[in-house]
Amino acid sequence: SSRLKRPSAPWRRRLRQVGSGGAMDERKRKMLSNRESARRSRMRKQKRLDELMAQVAQLKKENRQILASVNEVTQLYLNIEAENNVLRAQAEELSDRLQSLN
Repeated sequence: SSRLKRPSAPWRRRLRQVGSGGAMDERKRKMLSNRESARRSRMRKQKRLDELMAQVAQLKKENRQILASVNEVTQLYLNIEAENNVLRAQAEELSDRLQSLN
């Protein structure tokens, strides 16, 4: 036959609750330790978030600088390309004039 577990006697429960205070002190210590651990964990998480946000801001700044450089170089390229087209046209005109002299 299976044995049924006896419910603990009320005086045993009270004894465990009151006891010498050791169990309550241990539970309270554990609770405070867990609370402090959770606080430290939140602080680490917040620090990591702050670091990532600073990194995002820095990368956005770098991207703006790179984009400005790309735009500047693109404009320089377009100016030089236009100047080269003018020089090619002048060279062709001079070549045609030279041919007409011969």
